Amino acid sequence: MKRAPKSVESTPINKTSSILNQTKNAMTLRRLVPYGGSVVVGVSGGPDSTALLHVLYALRHELGIKIIVAHFNHRLRLESVKDEKFVAALAEQFQLKFQSGRAKSRPPKTGSLEDWARRQRFDFLIRTAVKFKADAVALAHTVDDLAETVLMRVLRGSGLLGLKAMGESRDMAKVSFIRPMLSVTKKEVLAYLKQNRLSFCTDATNAKTDFFRNKIRLKLLPLLEKEYNANITHALVNLSKTAGEDYEFLSAQAKAVWNKVVFKSSSDSVRIRLDGKKLRQSHPAMRRIVIRMAYEYLKGDLNQLTFGHVEMIELLLFEPSGRVDLPAGIIAEKTKEQLCLSRQSRKYEAK
Repeated sequence: MKRAPKSVESTPINKTSSILNQTKNAMTLRRLVPYGGSVVVGVSGGPDSTALLHVLYALRHELGIKIIVAHFNHRLRLESVKDEKFVAALAEQFQLKFQSGRAKSRPPKTGSLEDWARRQRFDFLIRTAVKFKADAVALAHTVDDLAETVLMRVLRGSGLLGLKAMGESRDMAKVSFIRPMLSVTKKEVLAYLKQNRLSFCTDATNAKTDFFRNKIRLKLLPLLEKEYNANITHALVNLSKTAGEDYEFLSAQAKAVWNKVVFKSSSDSVRIRLDGKKLRQSHPAMRRIVIRMAYEYLKGDLNQLTFGHVEMIELLLFEPSGRVDLPAGIIAEKTKEQLCLSRQSRKYEAK
């Protein structure tokens, strides 16, 4: 890990950098954060998030934004405490508010460690955004991250929604998550850090292929680029873009179906009832999107909901009665010609 610079003034930012222009364009043209608003920046201390913090700090007056630095320590590595101190030092140098969090539980012995870590971090960022009444949470995903995610989901058999992967803005649990560097490449990030002599932390686990994403990044993508398509990253990003646009069109059509099948008088914040017969007669694409809409209505996001879960609910529509247990304590029950999704407890509460 490199040491943080001694002062903000010792690391002047090159205002002609393309990263600054791309980030500024994303923030302004897409109105990711309103002028005069505040944004929580998730900073791990790695190159991408460190670059994002520096860029947003350099643009803060032009964008009219207030920045809160947030760092989450998963407690998975011995170096994690040093990373936390590094980010805290950056926040202090920039005279920005700083919020840290640490995992309160140990990773599960079964299941995906990556998914566990991701949920822990997002829960923390949501709580931080609520605490500071921030307009958004900024994440440092790049073009390369998008390509990796798309390829991961292709290998897992994802549909259009999964291929959409990630956009520049998405709401989760009523919090807006933004990715202002989604048009920036990893090479541009590293060049920017080098050009401006900016320090960052290095996570040794990123060089290991124990995790699925690392294996994609270190082995599969380089192989595809060398042997099959030199522009594989660009091709995957285009696939994500077209899939996202197609899914948005289908979602717009599904809203009409939603209005026809939802019994609004018997639905509330913890329960939603749908006309099983009308939903069963709908096109399969519309049916699946409406099911996802119902789940998202109750949970606030679609995390953990797989195609397998949606398919089980679809099959339930063709049964006289039955029940499917879904992630996050949500239950789908079929009785006569009604499909009811209900939430056992609210996962996210403002504290």
